[in-house]
Amino acid sequence: MIFDSVVNTLEPEVYEAVEELFKHCIKKEQNPNEFLIYLVNGHYDPIQLEGYSPYMIGLGEGIKDMDRLRFLEVYLSLDFEKYYNEATERHRKFELRTESLSLEMMIYVHFWESKVILRRYNQLALLADSNEYDWHLSPRPKETYDFFVKDIRDVFQRNNLKIYSILKRAYRSQIRNAFAHSDYYFSDEKIYLENYDPSNRWTVEYISFSDFEEMLVLTVLLHHCTVDLTEKYSKIYGHENPSRLINVPDANPKPSKRIEYQETGDHYDWYWDSQLRH
Repeated sequence: MIFDSVVNTLEPEVYEAVEELFKHCIKKEQNPNEFLIYLVNGHYDPIQLEGYSPYMIGLGEGIKDMDRLRFLEVYLSLDFEKYYNEATERHRKFELRTESLSLEMMIYVHFWESKVILRRYNQLALLADSNEYDWHLSPRPKETYDFFVKDIRDVFQRNNLKIYSILKRAYRSQIRNAFAHSDYYFSDEKIYLENYDPSNRWTVEYISFSDFEEMLVLTVLLHHCTVDLTEKYSKIYGHENPSRLINVPDANPKPSKRIEYQETGDHYDWYWDSQLRH
């Protein structure tokens, strides 16, 4: 169950960590405006009309994720916390907690299995390590845990970034596996994980309701703060200089193409300059 008090406690910490990461990536840029390519979601889409570049900016795969994430808004609108606080009988409180936890485990697994979200943090890890932005990046790891640790979390640790600690607290692959295979049950204010292996020191027998709920809140806040700060920094870049060159693999003449920032009322976005000339 997502309690407002937990969200209010953790949100400043997550926001600070994500903003530190963004500033670090800007500082470590290989090329001018490298981080801006991340902000506008530079991506490669081979399914394009003849004569059009497959190197795109904009939502891309994120359009699909908007629909997939809409159930999170639906879940939050159910306001389990209100019903929980109003319940007077202990068994009813337990029922509400377990009903919400079943949905929360689905939400949690969806986040950490989403290729859009994995791509986002993999791209930030590349930039944090002073690598060029990878337009072709589209991670579909066979072993999500190994990929997540090696290519994302450990990179942030190596760069001494606060987001490493948050990811370490938020992500546990054992929960994903337990949910996917229905290897769990609820009892005594705990989620018992039946994929526990005593010979594997990385697995645990159970996790308390409150500990899992904190992991979920950290996960949701990472998404929320990253999206919020992406919008904030996109506007900052646009207000400081609304016409910028970014490196694009098929740019002609190489290596840059120009993108332009436009803001009308509440709507803002970056466009290829060729779009605005038509």
